[in-house]
Amino acid sequence: MNKLLYLFLFIHLNCFSQEIKITFCDTLTKEAVENVQIISNNMGHISNKDGNVFLNKNYSKLLKATHVSYQDNYFYLKEIKDTIFLKSKNSILNEVLISNKKIKTKQVFPKKNIREFYPENFGNSPSIHSVLDVGFFFPNEDKVNTYLIKKILIATCDYSVMDLKSMKSTKIKGAKYSPFKANLYSIDTTYFKPKDKFFEKDFIVQLKKNEKYAELIIDESFILPKEGFFIVISNIEKEELNKLGYFANPGIVTIGVSKNNKNFPFEKNNAINGDWELDKFLHERKNTYYIGVELELYD
Repeated sequence: MNKLLYLFLFIHLNCFSQEIKITFCDTLTKEAVENVQIISNNMGHISNKDGNVFLNKNYSKLLKATHVSYQDNYFYLKEIKDTIFLKSKNSILNEVLISNKKIKTKQVFPKKNIREFYPENFGNSPSIHSVLDVGFFFPNEDKVNTYLIKKILIATCDYSVMDLKSMKSTKIKGAKYSPFKANLYSIDTTYFKPKDKFFEKDFIVQLKKNEKYAELIIDESFILPKEGFFIVISNIEKEELNKLGYFANPGIVTIGVSKNNKNFPFEKNNAINGDWELDKFLHERKNTYYIGVELELYD
């Protein structure tokens, strides 16, 4: 009898130890958010009145937290301590005033050139290949002022794929809304290529309905480095993407630029040598990715 009791307690405690409590709170009010739905692989967990949900801590796939009043949040359990803060859908303001003084911001994109209208540059770029990471160099050309990086603005797109047997082109609709990963990297000044991540974990970025760009919002004070930085984009694994209800990775818009363009495109082939190289195909055609940065003047 005692053996059965010990066995029951062991199983019960072991099951309990496999769970982790995640609490969802409002970013501004810090109050608990009820009825947050967790989506992945047909999971049906919903946060309770205290904002809590209990999940298997060994679950390694990408999870999506969704709520009618808050922006979607993607996360991995291994990267979460105990609390996830959600941003209200109504908290995005076009202008921010502090002490009656308007914050000075500007958006900087690579400048389009007449090459944008060359026949070979018509149409949209396909999605990033599954084994590739792509890099985009953003230079700091203002040597007088100091800026904070507030947002990375990434123009995603749908695209067409060609069936080599039938030679028919098929439009992949809705791909531009699929989530993807992004991070900021420092520069290897010796070899001029991405070096180290600025943020320990990658951001999950996604174009929202009726928006122009997929936005990576930098919440902390992050000064634009004097030498510039790299923006690195990679795909979410196809299996995880499918479980979230998406079936194709997004395309990243490319544009024609001048010979003096400094927003260089890079790529890293993880299936070959995993080293960063200048994207020769885009560079020789004088193309680059249409990715911008929103900067805030630092007083």
